[in-house]
Amino acid sequence: MPVYKLEPIKGTEDHRDWLASSLSPTPVWLRANNCTHARQRMHNATKVMLASEEVAPWISTELVRCMEDPSFEVAHDKALLANGNITINLSQIGPRGISPE
Repeated sequence: MPVYKLEPIKGTEDHRDWLASSLSPTPVWLRANNCTHARQRMHNATKVMLASEEVAPWISTELVRCMEDPSFEVAHDKALLANGNITINLSQIGPRGISPE
């Protein structure tokens, strides 16, 4: 599976939909079948329900750009944050999936 980079689009970091993510807008790398799969994996790992309405910043093409980028070696079940020192466990949901390496 290739590595994809999901990168918040500059100027959208304050968009209200980011409140629905347990992870603030930051570039991440993860393995996926394609961009749609990469977006869905991040959404599932970081989603937060707000007032019984789910919004999805990682899935939005208006908020996040997606491209294949093998710059980092990433385990299948992890997402790597831009600083390279923190990973998100994609098999867990929410902020408890974030762990320093």
